[in-house]
Amino acid sequence: MDTPLDDVKFTIVDVETTGLTREDRVIELACIQIHNFKEIKRFQSLVNPGMPINPIATEICGIRDEDVAQAPIFAEIADQFTAMLVDSVFVAHNAPFDLSFLSRERKRWNLPSWQGPVLDTLRVARNAIALPRYSLSSLTETLALDKKPDHRALADVEATIELLKKLISIIEPAPKTIGELLSKQELVPVAWAESVGGDRPADLIKVLQYGEKTGQITELEYESHTGIRSHWIHPKGVVHNGPLYYLEAELAEHGKELTYRFDRIRSARIAGNEEYIWTASDDSNESDI
Repeated sequence: MDTPLDDVKFTIVDVETTGLTREDRVIELACIQIHNFKEIKRFQSLVNPGMPINPIATEICGIRDEDVAQAPIFAEIADQFTAMLVDSVFVAHNAPFDLSFLSRERKRWNLPSWQGPVLDTLRVARNAIALPRYSLSSLTETLALDKKPDHRALADVEATIELLKKLISIIEPAPKTIGELLSKQELVPVAWAESVGGDRPADLIKVLQYGEKTGQITELEYESHTGIRSHWIHPKGVVHNGPLYYLEAELAEHGKELTYRFDRIRSARIAGNEEYIWTASDDSNESDI
């Protein structure tokens, strides 16, 4: 992890799929390996998924069933793809998405999953700059990048390369090694008492800390791109890395772990306890923890 960035090779990867469920399959795979942001080699192929493509996926990426009917199956291109990854860092925008589909494809064909370092430009961007949205298209537009994604694997790879270069240039302090760059995507725990400030008013932290301490269910009103919705949670703690702070929590219903951006929390209250209530309009009425 002490390897200087100038000595590191990155392989930027993107996939297109038949849909978004665990049963869906890869229909296109592209990657470009770079060193010092100069291309070494590239690979791109359509993939026959052995199943129909969801019409919604076709509408988004433009790939039709007839386009992949004569394409190789994943097992036939796996060796070429694996060779692209050797001695490099796997890079993708929203890497868990690509990795999950690639891992399931490799498992179907009894091939080993990727075990090397992974860099997620989505997570790096979230920790480097505060923005309302972090999709690849939103970031390329906001940062005025030349390459634009178009929901095809190779174009999205080229856009991600440019985004990665931009992110490295604006991260402070500037990463010198691959370990330092990889750490920029990690979230750092913050004590409750030290988390107050900015979009984290004391009264909000008071409610969340009480919920974590007592184990009582906390109701959040949380705003995302789909609107404001209620979430019933068990708060776990505060994390950050860069300008954005997040609440870590578990959903009360089934224990799924989620993170919530503090600047999108609109209200919080302990269920059945009128003493512990906070709304965004109460910011001026803060009390000590």
